[in-house]
Amino acid sequence: MKDEYKTAVKLKENSLDHLKPLVALTGAGIIEFNLEPTPLTPYVDESNFGLSGQTLPAWWHSISGNFQE
Repeated sequence: MKDEYKTAVKLKENSLDHLKPLVALTGAGIIEFNLEPTPLTPYVDESNFGLSGQTLPAWWHSISGNFQE
């Protein structure tokens, strides 16, 4: 892995740190939709991996039962 990429990944990980206390204070849940795990994944309440055109409708249907294609 190139040093520039490692630095960029580390900066991105650190940029999320300031959000953790804010989310905890509000009691909000975090649902993640991505192709693959991210640095935020260990901190979210639910992760959904795959294409958004597939994961979002499936998730919506699972919580609402009202999704129409």
